[in-house]
Amino acid sequence: MSQETPLVVPDNNQLAYLHEQDPVRHPEPVFGARTVGTLMIVIGLLSLGLAAAQHWQQLKRLRTQYAAPRSLSQLVAVLVAVPGVVALLATPLRN
Repeated sequence: MSQETPLVVPDNNQLAYLHEQDPVRHPEPVFGARTVGTLMIVIGLLSLGLAAAQHWQQLKRLRTQYAAPRSLSQLVAVLVAVPGVVALLATPLRN
């Protein structure tokens, strides 16, 4: 017979209570969920920007030697970046 452990995630009130009771065993978290989310958005936007810049440079180099067709990847990069920028700007506005 196997025993299953239920997944119980404490909310902020429970975490605050645990921290008050024993601050050594239950320290304050270093990063909150909003900070981690913002960091992930920034990393995604930076990665997308660097990849788009590298792709643009490679296409520019190819076009000097060959008749390379137009690439839709820059348009796709912009379409992906716009929601990321909106999310990044909206993050500090959330309660």
